[in-house]
Amino acid sequence: MKSIRKDLKLDLIASIVAILIFLFSVPRLIKTSDLTTIAFLGICVLLLLICNLRKIHSND
Repeated sequence: MKSIRKDLKLDLIASIVAILIFLFSVPRLIKTSDLTTIAFLGICVLLLLICNLRKIHSND
């Protein structure tokens, strides 16, 4: 397995933390926000993860 640079590891960890924060805050968001806000935030978090995974894949 190829090693991943340290800054890319930090980007990936930050993406995973953002996903976890989003998943744990969804029940509260459902009570206070509409579905378009939740969908927009979810798409932003997924795009962040996809961009970081592509960056890691292209550097290997």
